[in-house]
Amino acid sequence: MIAATCGGLRVVCVYAPNGRIVGSSFYQAKLAWFDRLARWLAEAADPAEPLALGGDLNAPEDIDVWDPQVCHGGTHVSAAERDAFARLCRWGLIDVYRQHHPEPGRYTWWDYRAGNFHKNFGMRIDHLLATRPVAGRTVWAEIDREARKGRPIPSDHAPLVIDLDQPGHPFEAGLGVRRRPNRGAPCGRSLMGTKDAAAGFPIEPMLAKLATELPAGDGWLFEPKWDGFRAIVFRDRDRFYIQSRELKPLDRYFPELEAGFRTSLPARCVVDGEIVIATERGLDFDALQLRLHPAAWRVKKLAAETPASFVAFDLLAGDGRDLRSRPQAERRLRLEQALGRTTGGVHLTPCRRERSVAEAWFHRFEGAPGSTA
Repeated sequence: MIAATCGGLRVVCVYAPNGRIVGSSFYQAKLAWFDRLARWLAEAADPAEPLALGGDLNAPEDIDVWDPQVCHGGTHVSAAERDAFARLCRWGLIDVYRQHHPEPGRYTWWDYRAGNFHKNFGMRIDHLLATRPVAGRTVWAEIDREARKGRPIPSDHAPLVIDLDQPGHPFEAGLGVRRRPNRGAPCGRSLMGTKDAAAGFPIEPMLAKLATELPAGDGWLFEPKWDGFRAIVFRDRDRFYIQSRELKPLDRYFPELEAGFRTSLPARCVVDGEIVIATERGLDFDALQLRLHPAAWRVKKLAAETPASFVAFDLLAGDGRDLRSRPQAERRLRLEQALGRTTGGVHLTPCRRERSVAEAWFHRFEGAPGSTA
């Protein structure tokens, strides 16, 4: 545990022991650690003062695990561990994430094995707990699931981020998590300016929100969720720029894509999509990560051996017009018209209204199809 006061906020960073096996000496040490933490809070802190405590606490509730029956009674979810966590809350700490996300199926940790991340077999064991003065200032909270696909080697955890809003202090996560992305927001300059439309216009992508089931009601457009690198492609005639979800350039890592962009994309456009590498075994995310190499010769070699493709799913601008404020159905139609003759490594993602098709995608792809009204 380490603690510091920054800007009037006391920040406490902790890492609870794993406990290994219920009843073992490691398990008893974990409970003793929680006792010491509770005692420290009681003696050295005040629930009426601004304090945030975060870290891997290894003590989820039923709503925080993918299958309570499978996990019941094991390490992390035993009654004693949960009571130790609840003791922190009784002292005066609030689970800030749950203030904004009461829904199940939201996790921060997945086992490396058996494709559990893609199946969403996970646990929410990383927490940001705060006293009431801090919890009342929290306007936003999110788990950056995409960061779980980190490079060069992914972690088995995903970052949990909260936004403490103050006038004049905009939030910047630095992890590719962006608060309240708004494709309809006014833009100071045209996305397709006359001088330079292929660079210098970073767009904060609208991130997917994990779902455990299809949304109810009619009027939905369903698309499969691709397991790749999010990418926004800017084209202004002979100039191209590929922007990552972290607003950084991706061009140098995927040089083979430009040929397909030249023959498939309109002369002036901004297209949102995903970069993927398809093999006989399916999409290969590991192969994508290998591309993020500093040596140009290595990138060129991999581009020839395992060429990437771009799957387009949204048209953000075209023919000098910013389309982000237009309805999704209209943008989809424009995208289909714009990419009517795709060639090479450029593809148009499927989009259907039939729920039966979406149900099949739900189980076939990364856990849920994309859904838009």
